[in-house]
Amino acid sequence: MCRIDIDIGRAEFEDVKFPTARKQHVCGECGRQIESSEEYERFTCKWDGHVSTAKTCLQCYEARKWLLQECSGWIFGEVREDLEEHFREGEYRLGRLVVLMRRNWKRIRQPEKRIDRLEVRRLVMAAV
Repeated sequence: MCRIDIDIGRAEFEDVKFPTARKQHVCGECGRQIESSEEYERFTCKWDGHVSTAKTCLQCYEARKWLLQECSGWIFGEVREDLEEHFREGEYRLGRLVVLMRRNWKRIRQPEKRIDRLEVRRLVMAAV
């Protein structure tokens, strides 16, 4: 079941950028450290008079595309929970994404190496 409610309306403004980090940040989806010199998504919007910014690693940005296609959206900070819920409801193709997201995108056999954005994109495409 999708967590997003399609009738929530639109933000007063939205701004999406993909800067290169000058300092460390924390991904709002998986909680991993976004290292300096790493590219990430910075999404700024204004809802009900409040401006908020979400920072997302590119791996979670790619994983989120499955929710965009299947649910027409996502809730910031709840992508992993939403993917896990879909997995428990029978979308077993999401299993690798869920496990890798829990592991902060680290490889199982080589934990010092992180799964890159293109590998996550291939997993998402295979799950659609």
